[in-house]
Amino acid sequence: MVATPENPNAWRTKTPGTQGWPRTARPGDPNKYFIISCDSHAQEPADLWAKRIDPEYRHRIPRQEVDDDGVKWQVTEGHRPTKIRDLKFEGEDKDRNDAGYVLEERFRDMDDDGIDIELIFPNKGLSMFATPDPVFSQAMCRVWNDWAHETYGNHPERCVATGAIASGDIEG
Repeated sequence: MVATPENPNAWRTKTPGTQGWPRTARPGDPNKYFIISCDSHAQEPADLWAKRIDPEYRHRIPRQEVDDDGVKWQVTEGHRPTKIRDLKFEGEDKDRNDAGYVLEERFRDMDDDGIDIELIFPNKGLSMFATPDPVFSQAMCRVWNDWAHETYGNHPERCVATGAIASGDIEG
C-alpha cells in the first residue's frame, strides 16, 4: 500500500507475506504462533504520583513547568530539564497511543496485532529511577507497583506488569 494524506501509515501494512510458512503471527490464523510482546509500556495517569506518593515526597515528583516564554519543560530530580514537544498523533498512531489508557482498548489493540500477552514496563514511571535518593525512588516504585497491580493484576493471561525496585534502597 502507498501512504496517502488520509492514511499516512498505509506502508506499515505491507509485509513480505507468509507463503511457505507453516504458521503465522496473523490474528485469526488457525495455526497462529503464540505471540508475546516483551517491550510494552503503560500509559499511566498523568497525576498518578501526585495523587499517590507519600506526602513528604510530593514536592519532589517529576512535573511540568512553563518558563517565561511559554515553553513547557519536564523537571525530574536527577535529570536536566527536558523541553516537552507538542506531539499531535493522527490516525492509527493516535488510536494506538490512546488504546494504552483503557484496558479493554489495550486488549483490542493487542488482538488486532495478534499479541496474546504482553510484558508491561513503566512509561512516565521510568523517571522514578533518575533520582540519586534511593528512598525517594523506592517511594515512587511503590506507587507504580500498587497502580500496576490494580490495573493489570486481574488479567495475567493477557498482561504482566514488571515490578519496580529501587535497588539502592536495600531496606526498602
